[in-house]
Amino acid sequence: MKARPLVALFLFAAVVATGWMAWQLRSSAPAQEYMGPPRASYTLDDFQVVFLDEFGSESFTARGPLLARDPYTGQLTIDQPVFSVPAENGAWVARAEDGWVNERGDELRLTREVRVDGPPMPGKGALRIETEELTLFPKTQRATSQREVYVTFGDSILRGRELDADLAARRIQLAQVRSRHVPIRR
Repeated sequence: MKARPLVALFLFAAVVATGWMAWQLRSSAPAQEYMGPPRASYTLDDFQVVFLDEFGSESFTARGPLLARDPYTGQLTIDQPVFSVPAENGAWVARAEDGWVNERGDELRLTREVRVDGPPMPGKGALRIETEELTLFPKTQRATSQREVYVTFGDSILRGRELDADLAARRIQLAQVRSRHVPIRR
């Protein structure tokens, strides 16, 4: 037998074996489809929205330049949010660079340059909380943070961690507290 048909038969067998092996490897590898980030079910520009509780009363108001709702979880992300939570003597106003609202509207998370200002009290002034991360619960008027927190009230400045604040009662609990009293110049 001549060498040419043997070489052709060998090459044909090699092509068939290589094709079969490639087919086996392709079918055993899991298909990886790129989904990308979820697209918002809706967005609002330069908005102000009043969120109501289960009884139809105002729970909080949110405003900002951009709001986006996640279509799968119902959660909201907000750029530069300003949240206003009604209180007995006015409202608590919370500002940050980034905000998040859970699907039920009973938990607000603020991150980056967070500042919360309370309604002023006659003769005592307003309470201010500053931190980098804060969780606010409008229904119970509670605020928590694990980061470093600065609390200013009148002429006192507190610095600490592990904030647990009852905003309605103006009761603040901190761990690792340092206090500074700055008398007001008259």
